[in-house]
Parts: sequence; structure tokens; C-alpha cells
Amino acid sequence: MKKGVLSALGVVAVATMSYATPIGILWTNVTEPVTVTNLATFSKSTTVKTNAILWVIGSGDANLADAAKSAGITKIHHIDKTTTVYPLGVYIEEAFTIYGE
Repeated sequence: MKKGVLSALGVVAVATMSYATPIGILWTNVTEPVTVTNLATFSKSTTVKTNAILWVIGSGDANLADAAKSAGITKIHHIDKTTTVYPLGVYIEEAFTIYGE
């Protein structure tokens, strides 16, 4: 049993090495900036999401250009990325929020 748990933790550790976002084994909820421009203000925002289950099945559409266009955003102020990981990667969600005019 102990060897199985250690093996699972090893797989999680290797799987999270490719992330720039800090990933916690038990819980992660991190919001970080992706892009900032010199646009002074913003009045619109939209969010797109992707998700994965057990690092095996992934889905979602995070096409930022299409999301901005559908929200009527023509000038981007900034983009934030929020990463949420539930214990041991059972469910992972990345959300990109675009702010602009």
C-alpha cells in the first residue's frame, strides 16, 4: 500500500514538472497574469476554460482570439490565467479571463 501511494505521488510530481504554475499535490488555486498592455482602462471581460480529469481526459476551448471577438473586445487590457487543481489531479481547470474594450 505504502509503495503504491509513493508511486502515485511520483507520477503526480513528474506530471506537474511541465507547468509554469505552481501545482500543489493536495490543492491549487492560483491566478497569475499572462499579458498586460498599455491600454488605460477596460469595461468588458470574458472567460474561457479548459479542464482535465485524472490527467487522462482533457477538453475545452481556450481560443483567446475567438473569445475576445465574441465578447466584443477589440483592444486587450490584460489577460489572467486561473489554475485550479483538486487533490492528486482528480480534476484540473484552467480559465483565461480577457479584459479590454
